[in-house]
Amino acid sequence: MCLSDIGVIAPYRNQVKLVQQTLINVIGKEAAQYVEVNTVDQYQGRDKDIIIVTFVRNSSKENLKSCNVSKNP
Repeated sequence: MCLSDIGVIAPYRNQVKLVQQTLINVIGKEAAQYVEVNTVDQYQGRDKDIIIVTFVRNSSKENLKSCNVSKNP
């Protein structure tokens, strides 16, 4: 497996930027350039062997919000 086989999909552009910066901090700028990180819209039509989807949501407010997940599927 190569780093270019990995893709990360995030719902928001700011989250894409944060994931890219985190990759640079963790694996270095040289290696991070091979991992494609984009929003869902920007990712359309591309294939990768490994896709990581981040659904993390954060608010600048102190309180946590419900994710509205159904308890009865």
